[in-house]
Amino acid sequence: MTASSKKDDFKSRLSKRSLIERAEEAMQQAFLKAIDEHARMNVPLQIFENGSIVEISAHDLRKKLNLDPQSDTSASGLTHK
Repeated sequence: MTASSKKDDFKSRLSKRSLIERAEEAMQQAFLKAIDEHARMNVPLQIFENGSIVEISAHDLRKKLNLDPQSDTSASGLTHK
């Protein structure tokens, strides 16, 4: 493998990783937006939990995921215990 092809391979892997990270962030932001919209409309969300589909209020889901509805929650704040 030449130095040029190694450099191109590195750029390709970096670009793909960056694309994956951006896609994950976009999905997390969409999830947060869905929670906000359900809260605004006072409609429960349906989530998959412990092998079952369950309904949960936006408020309870925020508490469960440790999301503060008053702050500008970053996607990195999405961690499930």
